[in-house]
Amino acid sequence: MIEHAGSFYFPTEALLCELQGIPENMKLDAVSGSQASEIIGQSIDGRMHDQLIDAIKRHIDMSLEILNTDYAKSA
Repeated sequence: MIEHAGSFYFPTEALLCELQGIPENMKLDAVSGSQASEIIGQSIDGRMHDQLIDAIKRHIDMSLEILNTDYAKSA
């Protein structure tokens, strides 16, 4: 929200989605504008989500590789 000369300006739904990294194909037509803004505001950044998922996958893959190597040595 920006105040200028006594008026208040709120970002558009499209701008909020862009700032949060939400894909353009995500539709919020089924809810009101205020509900859509709340949904967007409570979401996490899409790019951060992708990076987090990639990091978790790498961690799991690395752990499995270590476990498999340790298991093979002890067998």
